[in-house]
Amino acid sequence: MARSKKKLEDSKNNLIRLQRLERILTQSSKQLRAQTGSQNDNILLRYPDDFQNNQVYFLDTHNQESVLISKEIFSEMLQILYSSFEENFCILLEQEIAEQMPYDFDDVWEIAIREARKNEDSWLFTNDPKQIVANIKKQNPHLFLQFKLKF
Repeated sequence: MARSKKKLEDSKNNLIRLQRLERILTQSSKQLRAQTGSQNDNILLRYPDDFQNNQVYFLDTHNQESVLISKEIFSEMLQILYSSFEENFCILLEQEIAEQMPYDFDDVWEIAIREARKNEDSWLFTNDPKQIVANIKKQNPHLFLQFKLKF
């Protein structure tokens, strides 16, 4: 129950952060023009004296729009994306564990998370929740209900 409340709170916080970033993107945008001598030249960007790091600027070069954002905003956007990937993985893992009917959900959950995080760099992107739970059930069948039907 506590894990569900924490996940709900984390989702709420991510949504609030995303809404704050959306507000920054829509309210503080300014147009900048990039000027070049020819198409092969590097772009020389001239920006106004009131340039601020917490604002978003839209660049228009050769009829192609680009966005200039601060490192902090970009980092926060990446963190929100990572959190949403993690949340999605946990939801899928939770569903898969529940489908296999464990005696104690929390025990299987802890084992599954430990298994998933063995490769810390890319654990969210390389692990399949179904495969993780299948391996746990194969290695630890005593953690799951066993139904033996005889006709």
